[in-house]
Amino acid sequence: MTQTFGGQTSDTASGSFNIPTPTLTVTEPAANQKVGLLPVFKGTNGYAGARLTIHDAMSHAELGGLTLDSSGAWSVPIEIELAVGIRTIYVVQSFNGQLSLRSEQRTFEVIILIPTVTVPALNGRFERQGVIIGQGIAGAFVAVYLVGSSEIVAENIPVDEHGAWAAPTRLKEVGSHTLLVNQVYKNQLSDVAIHAFTLVPAPPLLESPAAGQGISGSTVASGFGFAGDTLKLFRRGGSGPSSLGSTVVTPEGTWSLAFTWGANWQQYSLSAQSSQQEQQSAHSPLRPVLTRSAAPSITEPAPMVWVGAAPTFAGTGREGATVTVASWFNRLEVLATTTVLPGGHWTTVATKNLLPGQHRVVVRQTENEVDSAEVMSDLFIVE
Repeated sequence: MTQTFGGQTSDTASGSFNIPTPTLTVTEPAANQKVGLLPVFKGTNGYAGARLTIHDAMSHAELGGLTLDSSGAWSVPIEIELAVGIRTIYVVQSFNGQLSLRSEQRTFEVIILIPTVTVPALNGRFERQGVIIGQGIAGAFVAVYLVGSSEIVAENIPVDEHGAWAAPTRLKEVGSHTLLVNQVYKNQLSDVAIHAFTLVPAPPLLESPAAGQGISGSTVASGFGFAGDTLKLFRRGGSGPSSLGSTVVTPEGTWSLAFTWGANWQQYSLSAQSSQQEQQSAHSPLRPVLTRSAAPSITEPAPMVWVGAAPTFAGTGREGATVTVASWFNRLEVLATTTVLPGGHWTTVATKNLLPGQHRVVVRQTENEVDSAEVMSDLFIVE
């Protein structure tokens, strides 16, 4: 350092001084905040390259620390669980052997945090016999209760190493409900989490008709559901669901429903839905079905006529369709096939001899690989 006066410059003088390491500020946890066993401490006024340490205000023991990569905001997670109770800490940082002043002390409370519920969503829908899913402290055990019920929904559910837990349930009464959930960790009990949801019926199982099955006219659907639920069957496609009828699931958990399927309903699917006390389930997965055309007619042989061992069969059908004539007691035994001619008539002769006596046959027609309904002939007599 030099000074100049009257055109003359003084000799150079030198000296040294210290710039104090900045004092840190703690922003999290907030004063008197309740935190878990492994809180994350945050603050400002950090100095790049400084070693930051967090200390217990009573014992001055180091609780955690790190070397700061940048100046300004800082964040330090705790790797060793803190004891439950009221805790007070301060923070310091050291740079090039120079220690900062202590930060203002920060007091907070360490608790066993309540577990969280992720399924069902808060105020969301939850199906009967679903799985309640949530997060907790790894190694803890979770218990689930239902407000208004004396039964425990689930207890001693372990929380895995990732903090996840899952509790299968068999809840029955649909409607609005509230869960009470807590966890025990190292013999210490958390407060209770309160979680509202709506229990709804699960989608029923539609067993038949099978996917891709051809149906037409009077048809029966069947499957499984929850005893006492009202089941509705729908035609799906086009402008939206169209109800085909309803029934009540039996005490054994089964259902069946007769309905009528229109001959001109092409490229539609079936689905089923359960309801109880104004609560409706989602629809079952779409079940695509094929529409069978009406059965052909058979006019020959006429009723109770005598015919030869290889009789002629005739009738009407849809032009271009393939007609199959089969034994009435074994539909896999095909007796004849032919194509419906222009004008809608068909005729064919049996390709195998029939035994003497009374007989019936069944006839169907096939279009675009879809079989029609079957028609049974009247009795005829083979000589």
